[in-house]
Amino acid sequence: MDWRNATLNDMERLFRALQAAKPDDREVIERIIERVESDHNLPYARVTIGSLLKLLEQTGGSTSLPDEIVRQLCQPEPVGTESINHIAAGVYPITVNYNQPLAIRIAAGHYDYADGDITPENFLVNVFGQVGMDTILTHYSEGMSSEAVLADLDRRGLRPATIAELLAFGATYPDKQRKIAIVALGSISSDTDYRQKVAMLCGGDSVRNLFLLLFDTRWDANTGFLATGK
Repeated sequence: MDWRNATLNDMERLFRALQAAKPDDREVIERIIERVESDHNLPYARVTIGSLLKLLEQTGGSTSLPDEIVRQLCQPEPVGTESINHIAAGVYPITVNYNQPLAIRIAAGHYDYADGDITPENFLVNVFGQVGMDTILTHYSEGMSSEAVLADLDRRGLRPATIAELLAFGATYPDKQRKIAIVALGSISSDTDYRQKVAMLCGGDSVRNLFLLLFDTRWDANTGFLATGK
């Protein structure tokens, strides 16, 4: 099959290709992702890599990809895994300073409301240092339990973001939560009733909030989940 006729029904392939790419190749892939992300009317299941590259030629720069990246973009999904209709909403680089106090990270997000139970006692940090990483924001076409989301992320070679990574995302991309609620399933706290809770960014045109919701919530299709590579 001509790789240019391969469709982008799984944007996650672009994310995997981006991770594997050399610096000179990343620019092309990032432009493809930006093009898909900028036009919400593009039908992912029918858009081909070749058609996107042709569009990118109008913006200048190289649109050639090495063979190993082409194979990464076009490789089939593993056989025998459950098919879940996940929708990638983009790749977002962040820098996380795990050494920062939690209160400073919350303040950096300038939230209109932040749940008072988001404290160092409830969310222990066992990672230190400053790390740059690519995060992926994904959501689903149907309601999902937290367990189902975690299983799907694991199948795709991803892990859920922690609260430290969610807060870095919120400070770096403050307007994203105005369009879609964003959950970090990688950090779980327990309240006084021993109910497990996770952090979520949400909001609207005039407000941005940082909430805690129950881990066993049935998340609707308008909920995004922040993740990164394992």
